[in-house]
Amino acid sequence: MGVWRLKFVQTEKDCDEDKVLSKMEEKMFPDRMARGIAIDLLTDDKPLSDLLKTAASEVANTYKDVSNTGVLADYIFRRFAGGIRAESKHDEDVLNQLGIDEEYAERILLQCAGRMDVVLRKQKHKEAGVTHYRWSTSGDGRVCERCRKLDGKKISWNKPPPGGHPGECGTCKEGYCRCVAVPELDPLL
Repeated sequence: MGVWRLKFVQTEKDCDEDKVLSKMEEKMFPDRMARGIAIDLLTDDKPLSDLLKTAASEVANTYKDVSNTGVLADYIFRRFAGGIRAESKHDEDVLNQLGIDEEYAERILLQCAGRMDVVLRKQKHKEAGVTHYRWSTSGDGRVCERCRKLDGKKISWNKPPPGGHPGECGTCKEGYCRCVAVPELDPLL
């Protein structure tokens, strides 16, 4: 439950966050909620874990200059699933296998974090019955023009805007998108 609560962002509409979260968690994990068992979204949910591994593999295959995309996919998934920040110390053995330095590894992981996050959010929103989200930027001067125009807009998961959902945008100044999809909860209340 803690992982979900940390990733959850409350909408602008005034609502009781705990009430909404409890409803979502009950809908997503009815058997565990009844027994009061803790939930780790990435290891306790095999279909989600498999989905994220596939996403990591697809992302890794876009880096043609990396010597072993299978090792990169595993590295992306392990770091994402473990909640390890992109700028944290990297495994020297893995970097040697990939033929890249720490700076390039950090850049790859930053680009992948948004892509992996959108896969996670989309799946968890779908399971909870959330069909739309509001685009949310980080609100600073580094937000690209495209993301700035989408900020606050209601968007369907089934109809992404040109350039993709938050985290998929390739036009951001940082080289990766820092935006998130905030779930539209009105239908669940």
